[in-house]
Parts: sequence; C-alpha cells; structure tokens
Amino acid sequence: MPDSSERCPPGGARPDEEPAGIPAGSSSLSEEKTAEEKTAGESIGGEPSSGRTGWAPRPRAEILAELTQRGFQFRRRLGQNFLFDPQLLEAFLDDAGVREGERILEVGTGAGTLTERMLERNLEVITAEIDPILIDFLASRGAHPRLTVVAGDALGTKERLSPALLEALGDDNRPYRLVANLPYAIATPLVMRLLAHDPRLAGVAALVQTEVAERWIARPGGKEFGPAAVLLEGFGRGKITRRVPGHMFTPAPRIESSFYVWEPALGIDRGLLPGLLAFTRGLFLHRRKMLRAILRDRLVETDPRWARAGVNPTQRPEELTVDQIRALHSECGEQQFPPGC
Repeated sequence: MPDSSERCPPGGARPDEEPAGIPAGSSSLSEEKTAEEKTAGESIGGEPSSGRTGWAPRPRAEILAELTQRGFQFRRRLGQNFLFDPQLLEAFLDDAGVREGERILEVGTGAGTLTERMLERNLEVITAEIDPILIDFLASRGAHPRLTVVAGDALGTKERLSPALLEALGDDNRPYRLVANLPYAIATPLVMRLLAHDPRLAGVAALVQTEVAERWIARPGGKEFGPAAVLLEGFGRGKITRRVPGHMFTPAPRIESSFYVWEPALGIDRGLLPGLLAFTRGLFLHRRKMLRAILRDRLVETDPRWARAGVNPTQRPEELTVDQIRALHSECGEQQFPPGC
C-alpha cells in the first residue's frame, strides 16, 4: 500500500454493523417497508415524486428527500452506504483512468451518484441494483441511451453472474471495466468471478473497505495474503490510490474505505485462471499446514516436481510467492482440489 495514498472517503458497512443514521441536516428516512424483491431482469418503473427526471447530477438533500418519500431505508445487509461528494466522485473516475466511450460495469447503483458522473463522461454503463425501491427511483429518472439498469442480484451464485447481467453484457468480445462502490459482502466474490471467468474484464476500479483492499494488494508472508492477492498481483498490478474516511458516506460506517485500481498485465493467459483460483483456494484452506501435508495425495516429499516448482515441501501456503504458487499449480496439472492438487 503506497505511503503516498491521499486521505479521502469508500465502501459498505460490515455485515455485523448496524447502519448509521443520516447526518444532521439531511432528510430522515422512514421505517423500512416490506417490498417484494423484483426478479432479475424484470422491467422497472416508478413515478418521481419531485417531478425531476434525467441523469444530470442532483443535490444530496433532494435525492434523500425523494428516497424518504418513497419509503427507502438503508439496509446494512446490502452494504448501502452512499457517496455524494462531487469532488470525490470525480477523483474516483480520474483514478480509474476511464476514457470516453468505454464500457463500464457498475454493481450496486445505489442512488446513482456515480452512475450520473460516468454518463457525463460519455461512458457506456451497465449497472446492477438489487433494492426494489432504488430500482424504481432509478427508473423514475428516465431512460438514457448509454445506460442499462439490471434489476436484481449481480451474482446468480458465488461463482456465476446472474442471467440478467450476463444478458446485458452480451456475448461479444467487447471489453469492459468494473467501476463501482462495491458492497462489502460481494466485493471479493465478484472480482474473483470476473477475473477468473471473463476475459473481457479490462480493469477494476472499486471503492471497498480498506481491509478488503489491503487483502487484494497483500504480499507473501502476511496474514492478509491469500487467493485474491495471488490472482490480482499475479496477473496484473493493483494499488490503493486514496483513503476515504467513513464520515464521507451516508450513512457513515465506522470503518475506513479505499479506492483500489487494478490493470491486467499484457499477454496473460486467462485460460489458466479458473484452475489456478481453485488450486489456490484449496491451498489456503490450510494456510498454516506444510505443503507436503496438504498435497500428500498427489506429491510425495521426494517428487522432483517440488524442485521444478522451486518449492520446499515444508513451506506453508502463506510463505509462497505468487510465482511459486503458479509454478506448483503448473506441475500439479488440472486435477480437482481436494483431495490433492
């Protein structure tokens, strides 16, 4: 993590945190009302209470007032912490390095504050939102020629995008970047799913909790080092560009967030990634065990493949470098893990 990281605001509340209240001076939100979840891909609609439509940026107080009228309440299980600061939103897009005309995947649209800034920059945005009240609020802003809103969960399962989101992305080879204020619970599963299984992913710019970002840039030997760092650091280069204190969000979480930006390395073989991810997850299920114990069903201690991979069988997964893990996976082949590699 660079020492020169700027201090400023990111990402959703922990699953075990109660949502913070709305800061003084903003509209209070009503009690949460039961609303049947819309199915993925369902058409969305809704009438605006303020009479304002369109995707030009709107003031924070106006958005919160309309959400109050619609019966919206922040829900911690969805990691709903909205970012309204215009300078910070613009800084996020500057850090992301987005270029006019690029295709963007956003997960967790929220109130659309990042979405509207991306549309202003002439980006093509596919955005997914699960909250039915927010879906109606977004629909009330009207259609936009460069915007597709997907109603429902972004992930069909932990390893697959939802059918509606897959349909929105299409089956062509057009690249896209993930640019989003990601909810805590979905951040790592989503990024690993896209990196390992979709070669169209051309970059990641995510506002996430700092502890998540630090796991993504972790170096071997530390407790944060794991499968996410192996894939992200092994096949590209990621960095934290700035820190974001909790008070910049509505409601304010009790933790710090960070902007994380990742670019893939040139010429990488994406076909290796699904097997490497499964292999690495298998290793790190036993991060404190020696490798000879973890892989005993496939590699005896005298097997020459240890030496070819540059690995000592008495090492532990957390002590290996990314290159050693890749080499060991290559020597083991593509067998299922567990029971061996």
